[in-house]
Amino acid sequence: MSRERPVFWQFAMQAVSQYVDPWAVRYVEPAFSGDPEAALCLAAALSNDKRGAVAVAMWEAKIPRPAFRAYLGGAWNHDHAWVIGAAGTRRRLAAMFRYAAFPLPDARVARHIWRAREPGAGRL
Repeated sequence: MSRERPVFWQFAMQAVSQYVDPWAVRYVEPAFSGDPEAALCLAAALSNDKRGAVAVAMWEAKIPRPAFRAYLGGAWNHDHAWVIGAAGTRRRLAAMFRYAAFPLPDARVARHIWRAREPGAGRL
């Protein structure tokens, strides 16, 4: 299997470079190359309405997972509605989160589930 980046990777990186503000262009190439810090900085640098579209472009370009995880986490925390809208379907959104491969919590740790307004009233 070839280690070359997909053609869409280069196209997406150029499109995102034109999409961001001039002062934030410096984060695009490192983010697409796999730098999680640059990806998080890129998420913070974009306006609300652009974060979702860039998340989809980065997912379609299959940037390295650590960088995509950082970007998607930042975009989701800031503007989840825009990410949902840009994904278009639940299937695509789920695929984006699967690709990001966020760490799962330890299932062995005891968790309390509250089903009532007052602590202790609805403890399972």
